[in-house]
Amino acid sequence: RQAGRAEGSVTLIAVSKVAFPNIGSSPPGVLGKFGALFFIAIPALLVVWIAILGAIFRQELTPDAGRMAYLRLGPNEFRLAVLGTVGALLFGLVLGAPAVALYLILKLSAFAGPGVEGFVGFVGGLAVAMLNFWLFVRFSMAWGHTFAERRLSVFRSWELTRGHFWTLFWTYVLVFLEAVAVMVVTGS
Repeated sequence: RQAGRAEGSVTLIAVSKVAFPNIGSSPPGVLGKFGALFFIAIPALLVVWIAILGAIFRQELTPDAGRMAYLRLGPNEFRLAVLGTVGALLFGLVLGAPAVALYLILKLSAFAGPGVEGFVGFVGGLAVAMLNFWLFVRFSMAWGHTFAERRLSVFRSWELTRGHFWTLFWTYVLVFLEAVAVMVVTGS
């Protein structure tokens, strides 16, 4: 049963990638494809993405509610949209500070010589990337917890992921590799 649900989740992701291949594209590329409808298409695609995300959670948490392929637009999906907005703002603030600090350090290290700036940029960029990914993993359960508890839950994820970082890390690596395989197969 678990394998069937995991397969269903990967199938939903693959279908969304094939049906909406421009979701991950840059705005100029999407603007070129959609033209003036860009400002209507992007919010519509975000609503579809939230509905698909809700369907994945609904499939895992309430498998008996399978009508209409688990797709709904209701209070759970609204909470997911609010969580995405709040999360984007928090991550922008929290992750913007190290990036700005790295930028300032890079500007100062330029006075020390050309080799120093490259080294500081590499090490600092790696540190900022590791911080970003660590925070991503630690807050990753907020989506599922918000859906399951039927209330906005941003910081409970920190408790849920304590002691499980490496398991979650390798899970996300595997999911990333599956997504890459889907993109290669579909030519996206």
